Amino acid sequence: MLAAASWDEYPLAETSAPPLGSIAINEEQRKTVNEQLRGQLRQWLDRLLMVDLFLVLVSFFWLAIALVGRALDIPLGLDLWYRLWEPIFTPAIGILMLGAIASGIASQIVKRLDASSSSE
Repeated sequence: MLAAASWDEYPLAETSAPPLGSIAINEEQRKTVNEQLRGQLRQWLDRLLMVDLFLVLVSFFWLAIALVGRALDIPLGLDLWYRLWEPIFTPAIGILMLGAIASGIASQIVKRLDASSSSE
């Protein structure tokens, strides 16, 4: 008859492996991961703001060209521009302003955190 073996007899049971479902990382690794995630988030936000800036600039040039066309009695889409002003261009300008303000606030926070951590 075979005796039932306990888990204590196996060398793997004595290792200090983390429990299932948990990952053991040290503080430096956690900071590195946080910095990478912040960097990726910042990169995506910068891309979004660049696309938004491009949209605002295109809409401005379209308006300028359409106004010149209106003055010369050439239909260059001023009526369409007016219809798109409220649903597209106004929010795009708002997002651009919000992004500029948020970027300034974030850079000031980072400067103060860096200054306080370097003085410690």
